[in-house]
Amino acid sequence: MKTTAGSAYRLFWMLGAATTVPVILISGPLAGYWIAEWLLVRHAGWPRFWVPVGVFLGVIGAVLQIIRIIKQIQQAESSPTTEHKGVS
Repeated sequence: MKTTAGSAYRLFWMLGAATTVPVILISGPLAGYWIAEWLLVRHAGWPRFWVPVGVFLGVIGAVLQIIRIIKQIQQAESSPTTEHKGVS
């Protein structure tokens, strides 16, 4: 299998983008928990039922980000001649 530098770069980019999925699955709910627990409950005095709401919103944000990454990976895979914009 002969690969050019551009196709090897594209494959490594796709691999890197795909490996960010587990990190996003962990960091989204953790960020929601941290914002709800530390900022809202401890410092603003809001009730504790906002913690599960914050975690849920973190999960929703993580899922949306993962969908965006998967679309970019599919776009990079289907168009081998065009340059991809990267995950931003």
